[in-house]
Amino acid sequence: ADVRHEPTTPSASGPVDVAVVGPEGLGDAPDADEVFAVSLAPMAAPFAQPLPMLVRDYSVEVRAMPDQVAGPVGPAGTLGALAEESAVSWGLQPTDRVAAHGSLAGLPALVDEWLAPLAAGASVLWVRNPDPSLCVRRWATEQVTAISGTPPNGVLLPEAIRLLA
Repeated sequence: ADVRHEPTTPSASGPVDVAVVGPEGLGDAPDADEVFAVSLAPMAAPFAQPLPMLVRDYSVEVRAMPDQVAGPVGPAGTLGALAEESAVSWGLQPTDRVAAHGSLAGLPALVDEWLAPLAAGASVLWVRNPDPSLCVRRWATEQVTAISGTPPNGVLLPEAIRLLA
C-alpha cells in the first residue's frame, strides 16, 4: 500500500492508498482511499470531536491492533534496503526503542526515523514538536535506548541512550 504522512500541504504525486493527518489536516483531507486522523493528544487519546465523514480515528481503530509491522522489503536500492543498511550501521536490535523527534519530511528522515528501526524489529517512539523540558522523563518512561536525528535544543542525552547519526 502507498502510505503518506501528510504535511500541511498535500503532495502533487496524486492519490494514495492510505494517508495520515494530524488535527490541522482535518479540514483538507488528502486524496486517499483511507484517511486516518491522529489526535496528537497525550497517551494517544482519541479525538474529542466528531471526525469528517470517511476519516477514521487512528487511536480507536489502529492502536488496538498488535505492534507488528511488516517492513518494506525488496532488492538493493529500495526503501527496504536503505532501512536495513541504516539499521545495521547503527547496530539496532529488536530490543531497542528509538525516539524520533523529526517531521518525517523527506525520504532520508522517513528511512532514518521510522523504517530503519522497524527493519531491525525495534520499536519507534515518534514525538512531534517535543517539549525539551519533558524529553528526558518521557525517554525514561518509554524505556528509550536510542535517539534518531538531533535531540531537541538544550536536551542532554542520558548515558544509557545512544545517538544514531
